[in-house]
Amino acid sequence: LILAPEIALTPMLFSRFKSRLREPIAILHSGLSERERSRQWHLLREGKVAVALGARSSILAPIRNPGLIIVDEEHESAFKQEDRLRYNARDMAILLGSRSGATVVLGSATPSLESYHHARTGKYRHLELRSRITGHSLPEVRIVDLRKCAMTGSISPPLRLALEETLKEKRQAMLLLNRRGFSSSLICARCGEACRCPNCSVSLTWYQTRAQLLCHYCAHQERAPGACPHCGSPEWGPGARGTESLENEVRGLFPEARVLRIDRESMAARGRLEDALVAIARGEADIIVGTQMIAKGHDFPGVTLVGVLDADGAINLPDFRSSERSFQLFTQMAGRAGRGDWFGRVIMQTYNPDHPSILLSARHDFRAFAEWELENRLRFRYPPFTRMARVLSTDASEPRARAAAEKMAGWVRAWENASVELLGPAPSLLSRVQGKYRWNFLLKSAHPQGLHHVLSSLEAAARKGIPASTAVQIDVDPATLM
Repeated sequence: LILAPEIALTPMLFSRFKSRLREPIAILHSGLSERERSRQWHLLREGKVAVALGARSSILAPIRNPGLIIVDEEHESAFKQEDRLRYNARDMAILLGSRSGATVVLGSATPSLESYHHARTGKYRHLELRSRITGHSLPEVRIVDLRKCAMTGSISPPLRLALEETLKEKRQAMLLLNRRGFSSSLICARCGEACRCPNCSVSLTWYQTRAQLLCHYCAHQERAPGACPHCGSPEWGPGARGTESLENEVRGLFPEARVLRIDRESMAARGRLEDALVAIARGEADIIVGTQMIAKGHDFPGVTLVGVLDADGAINLPDFRSSERSFQLFTQMAGRAGRGDWFGRVIMQTYNPDHPSILLSARHDFRAFAEWELENRLRFRYPPFTRMARVLSTDASEPRARAAAEKMAGWVRAWENASVELLGPAPSLLSRVQGKYRWNFLLKSAHPQGLHHVLSSLEAAARKGIPASTAVQIDVDPATLM
C-alpha cells in the first residue's frame, strides 16, 4: 500500500512503481468516478491486485495480508481528515502495520517532529539518505533581505535578474506565493477598512480577472462595492498580493515567457492540474507561479530556479507548528530546483532573514532545525512531548458557543486530573465560519491514558449537558489550531 498526500502526486508515483514492479496496481482516490473506485476496490478485495496506491482514504483499502505500507511525504497535514470521521492516515498506517505485522516506511525530506522524535528515541528505526538519489548536488540558496531592497512589485531585483538568466538559458523557474487570488482583500483608500465576509471573521479575497470578492471558507461571493460602507469613499486599494497578481506582474516583466499559474482556483476543473503537470514536465511552461501546490514532491528536471516570494507569511501564523510548517515548505520548495542535469538555485525573499526556519532551510540543515524546535516544544509542553486535543463549540449564537465552551472547561477543572493541562477557553482564531461562532480550548497531557479518560468523560457529559443547537467537536492530535 502506497499513500500519497495529494491526488496530483498519484500519476507520477503510479508510473514509477509500475515501471519497477511490473505488477497491476489499483488506484484509489476521490478523483475517480464511483464506478471506477468500486472496480478497483473489488479487485483488491478479491485478491486480483496486490498493490494499491492512493490518497489518505486508501488506508481503508481491503488489502489482504499487507506486507509493506509506504507513506510518502509523511509530514503533510493533508493526511489528516478534518471533518466527519476524523483520522490521520499516517497514524492509521502505523496502527495497521502494528496489527498486521507489515513493515511501515515513512518517507520525507522534512519529517514531522513527531516522527523524528520517535526515531531519535528509538521507537522508529531512522534511515537517512545523505544525498539526492540521483547524485545531483542540493541547490544553492540565497536569502534576500527585503528591508534592504527597493521594491516596485513582488519580485526583488536579485530574483528578477535570476529569472532573466534562467529564461536566457532556456530553463524553467518556479515562483511560490502561498496566497490565492489577486490580493488578500480590497481595502478602502481613505479609512483602511477591508471588505469582509458577512458569514465569517475573515476578509474577502479579491479576484480581479472575474471582478469578484470570494470567501475561501464559506464560498460567499459578491461584486466590489461602489463605495466603502464605512466612510463612503469610492477608492479601493489591494491588500497583500496573491498568485493572480503575481502572474500578471510576471507576464508584464517577461512578455515572451510562457507563464502558468497553479492554485486551487486555476486548477479547479477536472483533469486541469494533471494536464498542467504534464505540460511542465514537457517543458511547455517557462515560469510556473503557484501556491504550495507546486511544492509537493513533483519532479521536473527542467526547473533550475525557485523563488519564494513571501517567506514571512507562513512563519507568522498563530499556530505552534508554524515554524515547522514553514521550514518544511521552504525545504520542499527548494527541492524542486536542480533535479536534472543543471545546477539549481533558490532565492528566498524575507523581512526576517535570521529566523531559524529560513536560515536553516537555506543551509539544508533539518537536524539543526529539529533540535531547535524540539527544545521550544519541550519548554512549552507541546507535541511530541505531550498529546493534545482541541475541543470546539460552534453555534449561530455567540453567547451559546461561549457558554458551552466555558461549561465544558468547567467540568474539566472540576475533575481535577493533574496530568491534564487546560488552555482556554477562548474564541477560535477563526471566530466565525459559515455563520457559526466558534469557541475552543486545548487539553495537553504527557499521559495519553489520562487525556483519553478526560475526553471520554467530556464526550459523555456533553451529550447530556450541552444544548442540541451547539455542535461540539473533539479533535485529538489536531493538525491545525485555526
